[in-house]
Amino acid sequence: MTDPVQTYLAAQQRALISGEELLTVGDRAGVHPSRVAVRRSRSTLRTFPAAVPDQQRDALDAALRAHAQRLGEVRDLEVLQEVLEERAEGALAAWIGEQLDEDLAGAWRHVQAALADVTPGELQVLYSAALDVVRPLDHAELEHQAKRAGKRALRRLRRAGDDPELLHDARKSAKRARYSAELVGDAQTAARFERIQGILGDHRDLVVARAWLASAPVPDELRDDARALVVRLEVGAAAVLEQRIP
Repeated sequence: MTDPVQTYLAAQQRALISGEELLTVGDRAGVHPSRVAVRRSRSTLRTFPAAVPDQQRDALDAALRAHAQRLGEVRDLEVLQEVLEERAEGALAAWIGEQLDEDLAGAWRHVQAALADVTPGELQVLYSAALDVVRPLDHAELEHQAKRAGKRALRRLRRAGDDPELLHDARKSAKRARYSAELVGDAQTAARFERIQGILGDHRDLVVARAWLASAPVPDELRDDARALVVRLEVGAAAVLEQRIP
């Protein structure tokens, strides 16, 4: 297997299989790698659409999107918990932990119920069908599409300013630019967009954490601590954007 698109997609299929094995036995550790493999797969299908015929590409993309949606709430809550537990202290930290543990348990039950309704191996059948019909693209075309993805990401970043939602969109574009650079073997560009993705990801995590805490039903005796943490999260989010973006 020497075609770059086919090789890259095959690696993501293997990652999905490993993730599914963990999820099948009730191990939440399979959530994050599965979501990453979905993102890389969908990014590849969209950046290099000519590589896979429409029918197989659309069927696989729909299945990948559904899989990501099933897992999304759990991973989002895991990240939220990590961000807040790192910054909260004392009784407020304990209260936040209790709230998010409960939310995570409920979200995980939803994931398990959703996975139980999925035909075993269905995603892998669609993935293998797409891999079987990959059309090799010449390297010049691959590089052209990868550069387009990079230019699009930088354009969105320039236009985003400090708008949280536009920065979130720019982050998603940076991921696509990173993955396409990885596929064509451009390590320098991939590293650049990984750095951009990291900065924008840190900003997004703080914005989401601030919004959650600001609207949470915090007990009266913890409200002053919560307000102080909300301010720290807001200041932290602003500070992240002051970093030099490569």
